[in-house]
Parts: sequence; C-alpha cells; structure tokens
Amino acid sequence: GVQEQACRVLSNICAGSDTAASARRQQAADAGALAALVRALDGHRAHAGVQEQACWALRHICAGSEPAGLARRQQAADAGALA
Repeated sequence: GVQEQACRVLSNICAGSDTAASARRQQAADAGALAALVRALDGHRAHAGVQEQACWALRHICAGSEPAGLARRQQAADAGALA
C-alpha cells in the first residue's frame, strides 16, 4: 500500500553513511518524518509491511553517533517510537 511504499522511500532516501546522507536524515527529521513514522506504526498495527518499512526508516533517520544523530534518537523517543 501507499503507507508501506512511502516508508520504504523515506528509508532509502535516508540510508547511507556519507555527509549527504547525514544531511538528508536531518532534513527528514526537521520536516517531521519521525512523528509521521510513529503515526504510521500506530495507524497500521496489523500491516506487517508498514511496520517493517517504518522501522527501517526510523533506523536510518536515527543513525549516527554525532550530536545531531543522538538528538534525532531522542526526538524519535519523544515522538513515541519506543512505546
């Protein structure tokens, strides 16, 4: 479905370990992607594809051990990703 594919695309956009990927991760977080992914998880609990792809997207956006990456992890937790 649309939600699953949207999560997959977001995951793919935010994947990578170069400087450009880090910038894309931050742009996604700044645009509200973390909260949107949590809403997708909550709204599609019975859809395994959405659950899987949203988790991958969260993983990619929260990647990085630099201060911005740690802040994105906290932002995800604050959005309810650990609930």
